[in-house]
Amino acid sequence: MTARKVRSFARDHGLTGIDSKLFEFYVAYLYLNRYVSADIRILDDIVTGGGDDGGIDVAAVVINGTVVTDASDIADLLNDGSENSVYITLIQAKTSEKYDTKLISKFLHGVEQIAEYTANGGDTTNLPIGLSQTAMVVDEVLNNITRFNTPRIPAELFYVTNSKTSTDVEALGETQVLAALRRLQRHAIFPDDITCILQGKNDREERESTLSGPQDVTFRFPGAQPITETMGIDQAYIGVAQADQLLNVICNDSGRVRDGVLKENVRTYQGDANPVNREIYSTLLSEDVELFPFLNNGLTIIARKLNNAGGRITISSYQIVNGGQTSHQLARWAEHLRDTVGKENAMRELAKVAVPIKLISTTSSEIFSRVSVATNLQSAISETDIQSSKKHAQDVELYFAQSGPDGLRYARQNGTDLSDLDVPGLRVVTTSDLDRAVAACIFGESSTSIGSPKSLYGKSSFIWNNHPVDVYYFSALIVYRIESLFRRSARDDSIQLVKAAKYHLAMMTAGLLIPELVSVFEEEKEPTDKDIDTAAREIERAVAKSDLSDSIDNCVAIAIKSLLQHFAAQVKIGKPLVKDDVRNKSVETELHNMFFHPNE
Repeated sequence: MTARKVRSFARDHGLTGIDSKLFEFYVAYLYLNRYVSADIRILDDIVTGGGDDGGIDVAAVVINGTVVTDASDIADLLNDGSENSVYITLIQAKTSEKYDTKLISKFLHGVEQIAEYTANGGDTTNLPIGLSQTAMVVDEVLNNITRFNTPRIPAELFYVTNSKTSTDVEALGETQVLAALRRLQRHAIFPDDITCILQGKNDREERESTLSGPQDVTFRFPGAQPITETMGIDQAYIGVAQADQLLNVICNDSGRVRDGVLKENVRTYQGDANPVNREIYSTLLSEDVELFPFLNNGLTIIARKLNNAGGRITISSYQIVNGGQTSHQLARWAEHLRDTVGKENAMRELAKVAVPIKLISTTSSEIFSRVSVATNLQSAISETDIQSSKKHAQDVELYFAQSGPDGLRYARQNGTDLSDLDVPGLRVVTTSDLDRAVAACIFGESSTSIGSPKSLYGKSSFIWNNHPVDVYYFSALIVYRIESLFRRSARDDSIQLVKAAKYHLAMMTAGLLIPELVSVFEEEKEPTDKDIDTAAREIERAVAKSDLSDSIDNCVAIAIKSLLQHFAAQVKIGKPLVKDDVRNKSVETELHNMFFHPNE
């Protein structure tokens, strides 16, 4: 059954490889679904298994709700003050049906090596290549630890197998496992109570079920007023529910916000330091807490199934599509109350607070989407939203849609449900993806794509100056093929070390495939329409050929040899490239001259 689920997952998302590797991707998707469901490519960065991985298959550091894989990105993610959030999830995923003490110890040793990297001042001598990126991110977090809401980094360590049991006391009680945990505690980087959480088949299946929303959750909603049913909506109610009742809807048994219930919410959690969240929480802590329903918009909940038995509501497969920030603050407040006044008194305090609720039951995916968007109309319109609203972007979307079952798709509108598209998620690109791909492949601006992609966004960006639609597809396909190479080469450490130079590699590949682009790259000023049209005619011919993907792959192979040669010093010592190594214009120029003018 597990193998079938993994194969189905891989097919749906366009992943290929050996079964053990696909299982790692599947586990990463289950345990970090909140962060990867909108962009499956994040899996490429957090699945570290293969090659020299130090016993850790999945590693994700999350700062203020964003997965961070490059230490140089941290500064841009931190809010002012010291209320930034951080935690790390590390996973070992094995398809075996038992817990192996030796492998658990190896996994914990990998975690210890990350801690030792920071203690040794960034010495990579004994650090496995697969752990380098994660270790550098952790080190940078510790360099800025006073800006976070915790003195240590909260960590979840999961050892996931196909065991029929959830725990194995003997495995966790082995001397080598206990010794590894004690060594981790001595580093004082993670909390003192850090442990390894064993996860069997049943635990994994429970997580699988939450992807569509929790099942059969019951709460009291007395006095709920029914709303007249309409097309596509089976039942609907509006009213107020007490916070103690809603806690079961929002949180799991451990008091944490349920995995998956905010997946359809337009906004991810904005962090405790967010001004709106600070205001919500201060109200809950104040003497005016009973004013909460007058100061807060409450929650909008959509469920696939709803049963109302005299004000006792049972919902299944539900989403909180509006009120994500409120949900997190209610969960935070409940935890605070339990810690200060005890569980029973906490429930009494929660029962004093009413929360406005709009509850809708529908099986229509369209209604799900429309309600989610409509209840979040206050969301700011991004610069890429403006770009994608152009008629030209619509033409590009249509061109992608006509590329066939093995082609790519352009998710032009923000929030597009990828399941509605007819290709795997890895074959879907967004407006920001196109901005970066076109900048690198058509204009040679690979350093911009890496270091300052936001400069490419916006209404006046040169990316969307009505260039031929083939140009966009050609650029996206090159980047897709490069990402596929990185995925196929998971056990080739040298190739994994240069992933940060992806857009430089795209620039080199495009120029090799279409030599007319090299002159466009070399323009000191913005290229003229004539320059672009000349190259575009060759691109159109290339796109029309059935072997374009093979041609791209051949050019990528040539380009990556030159890239590895250019960065030979770092590759030799096993140091992975980070954004700071490749973002400068000088690197782009050096690669351009070396690759296109080797004899000059």
